[in-house]
Amino acid sequence: MKGRKMLFLIPLLSALASGWAMAADKPIPPPEPFTASQLPEFRITRGAVLYQRYCTFCHGETGRGDGLNAYLLPIKPADLGDPQLLAGKSSTDLAKVILLGGKKTGLSPAMPPFGETLTPAQAGYLVDHIRTAFKHAPREESDDSEL
Repeated sequence: MKGRKMLFLIPLLSALASGWAMAADKPIPPPEPFTASQLPEFRITRGAVLYQRYCTFCHGETGRGDGLNAYLLPIKPADLGDPQLLAGKSSTDLAKVILLGGKKTGLSPAMPPFGETLTPAQAGYLVDHIRTAFKHAPREESDDSEL
């Protein structure tokens, strides 16, 4: 009985081994590179992740200023869905608010600065996400390009 089982296993094992060997011989194609048309979506996706991590606690999932921590603040967080709030601001101006905080930019002192946490590029991703998710058209950039 043992001999019969062994005779059955030998062809099975050799077939599996040859299949693995054949699979190992085939080169794996490289991943497709990003195209230029995909890059803005990548920025927005990255911005959405950052928004979830750093902004939803105060501004909420929909940007209405109704996040979990909003009720603890002395000043209600900005409603990012208000078209008049952001429509007149450049992307550079919005990135400055994110990086420097509300107090240093003449806005609510309850808005903390994220300059020690986020890079200027990450602040740009957040601005892209906010403008896209909450449908704000950007104004032309201001002359001052420093963040």
